[in-house]
Amino acid sequence: MRKTQVLLVERDDLCAKRIESALVEASGGVINVARVFQANEALVWLDWNAADAIVASIDAERAWPDSIPSLIELAQAPVLMLWRAGQWDLVRSCLDVGASDHVTIDDLTPTAAHRIAAHANAHAQRAQLTELDTTIERQRQLSHGIGVPPGADLLRERDAATFATCDREYTELLRGYLDFLCTAARKPRREVVVLIEQLANAWAGPWDLAELHHRALEAIARRVPPERAHALMMESRILALEMVGELATRYRERARGADALSG
Repeated sequence: MRKTQVLLVERDDLCAKRIESALVEASGGVINVARVFQANEALVWLDWNAADAIVASIDAERAWPDSIPSLIELAQAPVLMLWRAGQWDLVRSCLDVGASDHVTIDDLTPTAAHRIAAHANAHAQRAQLTELDTTIERQRQLSHGIGVPPGADLLRERDAATFATCDREYTELLRGYLDFLCTAARKPRREVVVLIEQLANAWAGPWDLAELHHRALEAIARRVPPERAHALMMESRILALEMVGELATRYRERARGADALSG
């Protein structure tokens, strides 16, 4: 599981340890905290790493209002200010230039730590979903583009009812196949044979299989956490290859049978 990454900007060692412990505890161990001492170090760190949130102590940098816009632009993540009594005017200036929230260091309660963790986790989830959408769109383009000759006789256009039936069955087949890979479930061999026969009867091609596979994978991936969805995409490739091979074998068998009858 991908950990949520927080960048902490804090000079004081004891304060940094306290904040890190509070965030890790509030997130149930899901948050990883990296630490730098001042704003220019944070900018260098962000050149090489991604952060889901930046937690910036007012004590670490008096010129925060000048630095925050650069941090936000580079990280594309929320900046949250840690402050002490008497620093409100500076905090307000930080909020005016884009800081998302603020928490007092003097009163770093579990509720406050949970609030910081919520900002970071929300950003991490949005980033994962965006990445998932990009991956799914790439697969959609591949399934509709590779191997489809101009004027191809696509099953979904030629026989929408059969395509819809195969679509439902392929989704159930893929779900069963992924269960087989991850658990002690039965490998869905009979389901493969039945679906291949349906596809062969409809004279489906490899481009039809690619589209069915993508649609099934997208339907399943949307219902699991993003990090699991990426793993499913890799695991499902084995079934896609098996299905193409099975369909090709079925057509060869039919061709041999036709040759035998004509001979």
